[in-house]
Amino acid sequence: MHAADDFLTTLNAIRTLPISGSKRCSLAAAYTQSALRRRSGGSGPAEISVWGLRHLAPSWRSAKFLLREIYVDLPYQTTLARAKVIFDVGANCGFATLFFKSTYPDATIVAIEPQRREADFFRRAVTLNRLDGIEVINAAVGSEAGQRMLSIVDDNSVISSLCTTRAGNAHQQPTEVVRLSTLLPDVPVDLMKMDIEGAEHEVLRELADSGTLSPERIRNLVIEVHRFPSPTGDPLIEILTLLRNHGYDYSVVARTNGANHQQDVLVYCSPADAER
Repeated sequence: MHAADDFLTTLNAIRTLPISGSKRCSLAAAYTQSALRRRSGGSGPAEISVWGLRHLAPSWRSAKFLLREIYVDLPYQTTLARAKVIFDVGANCGFATLFFKSTYPDATIVAIEPQRREADFFRRAVTLNRLDGIEVINAAVGSEAGQRMLSIVDDNSVISSLCTTRAGNAHQQPTEVVRLSTLLPDVPVDLMKMDIEGAEHEVLRELADSGTLSPERIRNLVIEVHRFPSPTGDPLIEILTLLRNHGYDYSVVARTNGANHQQDVLVYCSPADAER
């Protein structure tokens, strides 16, 4: 698809989103700005306003991509009437957290992001917007606490990963790794979003082994499972089995990137005994 076609397709998608007219106008203006700055070769960091909140990103390419992924595709729009505690695991520059804060303004949100640059942009956005109730943790999550090498793709940071098979054209940077189970509060997490570029099975297994993968501790999850060529095989079936065995029902939405034979699967999880 050509860039002009992609731009018009996205604007048409915005016009039909199930959100208020004022939100559609705000989003269309932000996306137009990011697309024009991206096309004109705009360099340096991006700052853009969506739904009254200022979003920061290291480039206009990143801003355009994240606007489309978070606000146009709406993967994290839920039917939850309220959410007091939210975890954003793999927060990047914080666009998803700001989306959650717009939707649930009274929520306490813990956002976890291993890339130092992206975490810094996120913290600056929290300060600029004078937001309370957001904690940004600059670390990766894994099965064991310690240090590991993070594969970072500077011009496409959304695919930076602990998995070397995920980020092809990358450089290595040491990063602190924490066990996600140790960060959970005593009160239940109403919603956990997880987008950690191939480390999903490792982290979910750690939660299961610690006894914290349960609807009593984490009520709802939205997990992006990244399926791509890997010597360790395809973790999706194991992930779904793990979720089912720990009390969750799930539904899945998949999209495929034919260019690299990758499939991204969104898994929406809720308690198996929840009223329907």
